Amino acid sequence: MEKIIIQQNSHWEGKTYKGLLQRSVINDLLRKLEMRHIQVLTGIRRCGKSSIFRLLINELMKEHDPKTILSLNMDDPMFYFVWENPAALYSLVETAEKITGVKVRYLFLDEVQVVARWENFVKSTYDSEIFKKIFVTGSNSSLLDTEYSTLLSGRYFVDKINPYSLKELFANRGITDYYSLIKNKVTALQIVDECLEWGCFPE
Repeated sequence: MEKIIIQQNSHWEGKTYKGLLQRSVINDLLRKLEMRHIQVLTGIRRCGKSSIFRLLINELMKEHDPKTILSLNMDDPMFYFVWENPAALYSLVETAEKITGVKVRYLFLDEVQVVARWENFVKSTYDSEIFKKIFVTGSNSSLLDTEYSTLLSGRYFVDKINPYSLKELFANRGITDYYSLIKNKVTALQIVDECLEWGCFPE
């Protein structure tokens, strides 16, 4: 278990996550970092929710000890014992704190919908102020099957994540205005062609 937790938290070594494209939603998420509200990211699978987690972790590392940030991908089969027992999430946090010797302040739960009644754990830890901020992701349909919106009412923000927009793809290639669009017309057309052929999912 310790090995899996360490693998999922390579930022503990102080190294930022590489190869990530910037997303337009990041600025809005960063503005809400200092608010205690639980941050929920919804969206279809493979639209980039986990990558946005890594972008946020990169930003948090600029001002906070990386070991205070815990990220858990609940989809991992090694966490099967948590899927029907949300109370076991406490043991994962305790194991992480035992490994690092540092209290977890920022908790990221990826694909949280695989954990039955996950919202009870999140509500309890939020109300007890165990963490400074909690982030969760899940697919739209799966989260809608739970009662999180009722149980967490008044305690969360929800942002829907979509695959890349053309504006995001252009911006990551330095095309940010009409001048740069004209100057990089060939690149812009290549991006459009790729989107038409493969779609705009990160993969």
